[in-house]
Amino acid sequence: MKALEDAGMDMKDLEAVFIGNNSAGRLIGQEHIGGLIADHLGVNVPCTRIENACSSGSVALREAFYAIEAGLYNKVL
Repeated sequence: MKALEDAGMDMKDLEAVFIGNNSAGRLIGQEHIGGLIADHLGVNVPCTRIENACSSGSVALREAFYAIEAGLYNKVL
């Protein structure tokens, strides 16, 4: 929420969400964490879970950049 505030954005501005996560399925039994987070945020946008061990967060950020650069979206989380 602080990141959105800092960017002068609101949840309704989001066009997609990229989630970096490692082992949610194994550790908490939740394989669909991306959709669960989107639902919790109250957004109805594509939500992609990125799982890549210790670099999950940085890879999610990279994929978000790629999606913007490719012209798919303008505002992502």
